[in-house]
Amino acid sequence: MENRVRQILADIFGRPVEDINDNASTDTVEEWDSLSNVYLVLALETEFGVKLTMEEMSRLVSFKNIIALLKEKRVA
Repeated sequence: MENRVRQILADIFGRPVEDINDNASTDTVEEWDSLSNVYLVLALETEFGVKLTMEEMSRLVSFKNIIALLKEKRVA
């Protein structure tokens, strides 16, 4: 799952996947803005077959938070 999320983030931000590490967040990735967050929500919902609530969407501010959220939703 982690590699899939890294690839999604890299694609959305237009960066090499190697640039997306465990500490990637809205504070460390300049391209991670509100518009890219919309694309991120759509990509995660499509890739993992989940539906995110508004509260869950607000938690999408770091790689670690995304992984934790997907684990809570029992995504493998």
